[in-house]
Amino acid sequence: CFGDTVFTFVSSNGAFTLNKPGGIAVYTEKELLVVCDRGNKRVTVWDRLGTPVDSISLPQHPDCCSYAGYGILVVGTSEGEVLFVDLDCRQHVFTWTNKQLK
Repeated sequence: CFGDTVFTFVSSNGAFTLNKPGGIAVYTEKELLVVCDRGNKRVTVWDRLGTPVDSISLPQHPDCCSYAGYGILVVGTSEGEVLFVDLDCRQHVFTWTNKQLK
């Protein structure tokens, strides 16, 4: 509903400190917020209360992300690549670049 607080996001110290955060996406089935952390080459996952849940390292700097469903996050990079991340397995699955899968 418009005006309701869906997520509470607070700054963090230590391992989950964000460095140049960019795009965000919502993992709707599990009510998690995913933040592209460009400066740390990763995405971070947070619960509804703003508690860090996980961090997934990436081979490139993430600029934007979108939740595609079925636990898959699509991440665009400044290097022109598209990364696919399995949020349930907590890993980068494959990269799409120059019309090729890597």
